[in-house]
Amino acid sequence: MLAGGVDPSNTDPLAMEPAPGEDWVVTPPHIMIIAPGGFDPALFATEPHAGQPYIMFKDTPYEHLMVPVDRDAVTASHPLALAPTPIAEETVANINAYLDDEFDKGRFTGAALIARDGEILWSNVWGLADRQQGTPNTLDTVFLAGELGTQFTGAAALLLEQQGKLSLQDSICQYLDVCPDTWQAITLHHLLSHTSGIPDYFDARPMEAHELTVKGATPESVVALFRDLPLEFEPGAQRVWSHSGFTLAALVIEHVAGQSYADYMQQQLFEPLGMTHSGCDTPPAALAPGYYWNTAKTPATYDPSSLFGSGNCYTTVGDLYRWNEGLHTGDLLNAGELAKMLTSHAITAYNEGAGYGIVLRDFNGRRLASNAGGPDDYSSISYRFLDDNVTFVAIGNQWMEYIFDIADQVSTIYFGDE
Repeated sequence: MLAGGVDPSNTDPLAMEPAPGEDWVVTPPHIMIIAPGGFDPALFATEPHAGQPYIMFKDTPYEHLMVPVDRDAVTASHPLALAPTPIAEETVANINAYLDDEFDKGRFTGAALIARDGEILWSNVWGLADRQQGTPNTLDTVFLAGELGTQFTGAAALLLEQQGKLSLQDSICQYLDVCPDTWQAITLHHLLSHTSGIPDYFDARPMEAHELTVKGATPESVVALFRDLPLEFEPGAQRVWSHSGFTLAALVIEHVAGQSYADYMQQQLFEPLGMTHSGCDTPPAALAPGYYWNTAKTPATYDPSSLFGSGNCYTTVGDLYRWNEGLHTGDLLNAGELAKMLTSHAITAYNEGAGYGIVLRDFNGRRLASNAGGPDDYSSISYRFLDDNVTFVAIGNQWMEYIFDIADQVSTIYFGDE
């Protein structure tokens, strides 16, 4: 901590004023200087300290010891920002006890995390990543995100609109090579809000869709399942969840971006947000095997390519945290595009608001943006309390029927009487 230079001749407080355009940031008992300012730069002219900002300790003689600090760390954790509300030990114990019980009942396995104001307050893991090998889950275990990934597709379309490359009010037939006449009035907005009227291929063609989950699929083979089906309702007239709509949205993204859906997601969304364990291409070897039930020992055979655009991405609990922080703090979308994503464009079957890949509802007086997903052998959920800057995410390698109940209960325990 005492590394750095010492200038015994520096006794003039004015000599310690920051350079023009820089500011003092005062938070007792320290003063942080974002730039070296009036200090003799010759003292710090050699690597690794050259050109670095420093911390100056208050209430020491004016020959202040100077300690180099990382500029990115300084700007990422501004000393004047309000510190996140700490999580009480009793609350942690209650959350762990509740999830221990859910794990013992066979209703939860995987990883979970709570963050507030950009700081991780609590995280924990349960169960095995590989039940045959006895490999435990960790915070870095990779799982399929399932339909939670519709958030990714929705944000990708909004990012292209932000870049001026499309409008969500465009007809999808502007961007699709094959587009039936019945789709001419359907817009990207309809696809992302589940109001297109295009039947969900898992409902309309269940046997054929199931076959794709076993043998694998291409985007074309998925579209072939519903391309010739009549619309269930006029575009915009109702809201019915549809994998089909997000498959088409992913194809539009490919057409406009001029690259594969997987590459666009990787380069434009995941990498900028530091989501180094996430992707939408062929799952990595590190992917935890998925299981249908808590007692299953043999992994399920579910090919995520059958969920192109609606659920073929993989991630970790930490990357889901990074996603929420990046999305809701403006690192990815500007305020206007984010507002579109978080606007209720229709009402769900559960009387909740439907954003783009996000469900909006009231949770005990708090505004909540959420989504969940999972094929038959994985489950994931994301809760973002919009006015509290609180994130709860959980993901695991087992179908978890009660994942919403679990998220509700953990959130209730966390907030308590707050």
